[in-house]
Amino acid sequence: MTAELGILNKNGIVLATDSATTIGNNKVYNTAKKLFTLDSNHFVGIMIYGNAEFMEVPWEIIISQFRKQLGNEILPKLDDYSEEFLKFLQTQSYLKKEELQTNYVIAFAQSVIQAVFQNIEDDINFLISQGQDVDNSLLIKLLTKQIKSIKGQFSEQYIVELDETEFLENYRDSFNRILRSISVYEDVSKGISEELFNLIYYTIIRDNTFLSSTGIVFAGYGREEVFPCIESFKLYSFIMEEFKYSKDEKAQVGNGNRDLRSTIIPFAQDDVVHTVVQGLDPMLSEYLASKVEEFDENSRSVYTEIIDELSKIQRQRFIDPMLNMISLLPVDETSVIAETLLNLTSFKRKYSTSVETVGGPIDVLSITPNEGPVWIRRKQYFNLEENLGYKLRRQ
Repeated sequence: MTAELGILNKNGIVLATDSATTIGNNKVYNTAKKLFTLDSNHFVGIMIYGNAEFMEVPWEIIISQFRKQLGNEILPKLDDYSEEFLKFLQTQSYLKKEELQTNYVIAFAQSVIQAVFQNIEDDINFLISQGQDVDNSLLIKLLTKQIKSIKGQFSEQYIVELDETEFLENYRDSFNRILRSISVYEDVSKGISEELFNLIYYTIIRDNTFLSSTGIVFAGYGREEVFPCIESFKLYSFIMEEFKYSKDEKAQVGNGNRDLRSTIIPFAQDDVVHTVVQGLDPMLSEYLASKVEEFDENSRSVYTEIIDELSKIQRQRFIDPMLNMISLLPVDETSVIAETLLNLTSFKRKYSTSVETVGGPIDVLSITPNEGPVWIRRKQYFNLEENLGYKLRRQ
């Protein structure tokens, strides 16, 4: 895991990332590079979070190849950079190997099937504790109900277009092998297979968390832009040559009469940043909102008023004062804010969890319309003074 953020105002944008990367379940290294620039001609920064690789290729290599292809051509808008990057990914044959695409689908299917079976374990244990005989027909009934429940968690909107018949024909044998390895009951496997396989198709074409993704953040200026912009994507995989990704978030200051003056956008582990900015931990906000249905009609009205009043207090006493102040600050001051917020996140993880998933040196990059990308803080795994060749290549 990681923690990253962008702070924007009309003076420029600051990007900041930690350096922690988790390998396996609990091995953490504080050397990861997650923040990149293109070259001196382009006023654009790129952050990554989530998976450190895409189709088994490190993101640092992919971004360096994109940098070479882009060359010195300055694009009009930040949108053009991100769109050009997405097009670039789709033209790279080393990212579209059939074996890698198959591996993704199989791993995804295994995650879905395991989730369905694991989610009915409590129901089965309860029925057994009540002395009820759990036969194959009851198992199929419980699994069918669980499949419908998972489907109900998704909207109809999908992010990649795949032909269902072709998809299932391509991978049916693999899905059957996975199902047989998870379910020891052959009759159950046969009775539920088609619904399970349909669920795999239904979820793989949608945005979901069955397998982790990579977050990509583009931030900065195009040639025609006066104020900074930031936008993010989630990238999953290629599946049957189709590119699975979703657009996530976008913000730009200084557009329109009632424009956005400043904003703080955290990525990945964002709870500490939201707590500082909003004055209340997001989990508590969600908990309070979830309790509204537990009240009768009269009490619900009073409870809703309390929640609305709490939101007003958050806005008036926490959110607006901070954003109003940030809107006036130069980038050297906002860079201090960005670094402080990531240090707070690292502090909380260090003393509240068993694995320090946020930590290590913090990289900070500012981008302004005058100076372009400027590193405020940047870790190096080598001594710059002892590498003259590197310095000459970068001039």
